Amino acid sequence: MRKQNPKSGVSSINTDNNNMKTFLLFSTMCLFTILTLNAQVPNSGFENWVNDIDGNYNPEFWTTSNSTPDTSVRPYTPAYAGNFSMQVSSLPVGGGFVIPGMAYINYTSHQRPTQMTICMRSTVANSDQILVYYSSWRNDTMIAAVGNCTFHIDSTMSQFHCLTFPITYTRDVMIPDTAQVMILAGYLSSAQAGTSVIVDEIILSGDDNGISETSTDNAIELFLNTENNQISIYSMQSILSSIDIYDITGRTVYAEKTNLNFEKLSLNSFASGIYFVKVQLKDGEIAVKKIVKE
Repeated sequence: MRKQNPKSGVSSINTDNNNMKTFLLFSTMCLFTILTLNAQVPNSGFENWVNDIDGNYNPEFWTTSNSTPDTSVRPYTPAYAGNFSMQVSSLPVGGGFVIPGMAYINYTSHQRPTQMTICMRSTVANSDQILVYYSSWRNDTMIAAVGNCTFHIDSTMSQFHCLTFPITYTRDVMIPDTAQVMILAGYLSSAQAGTSVIVDEIILSGDDNGISETSTDNAIELFLNTENNQISIYSMQSILSSIDIYDITGRTVYAEKTNLNFEKLSLNSFASGIYFVKVQLKDGEIAVKKIVKE
């Protein structure tokens, strides 16, 4: 039996209802916070740094090109916000060779942001570039492709500028489960000494609305035979128009025009790693699949 308040005559059930409303509001706020955090890049302000198992000092959750004693990624102060930013620099490795500095993160994401803002400073050597990549996928199907979301910075910025890059999608009806952000200081195989970028406060915003969990991506079938490193690509819906393969940095490593509904490709000449296969049909349908060559 619930007790009556002797002064007001109001049952304590009202208090219980208020407590329940407060609890539900708190729970909703917590859920909203969890969903919001899930959409963002972990350690996007680069405040937390840790030593990995090889003794390299990296931003927490990020993978870098650091390889003790060679260091191309390090904390930087003064930061744009907080205590630290992340500096990524090209790295001379001797014999006149320079490799790009790299930092990237793979993280769980069930959101489809429409833009990515990064606050940065840059020093770009002659004929060099800084590259920023965003991609997302569901299982092995690419949703936001590296090739479509590659952004180039070819000028020096002595002060922090917050740049916003658009994010476009290759799949209209799919929600991702994984996303990646990658930053390269130096243009792939032609990186130049002295190229460096300081980044801070990576923020994803916007939402690509009107999507569902249901995929209609049945037009293109792709299979990887790991025993002979061969890809089979097949379409019942239409004729294949083009096949492009990108490595994890967005560099095109294979491109072919075709007019068949079935193709086989060998990966024997490819280095081990992650690749993205973009297939386009004559009717305009496009699919991007992620594959891993062991």
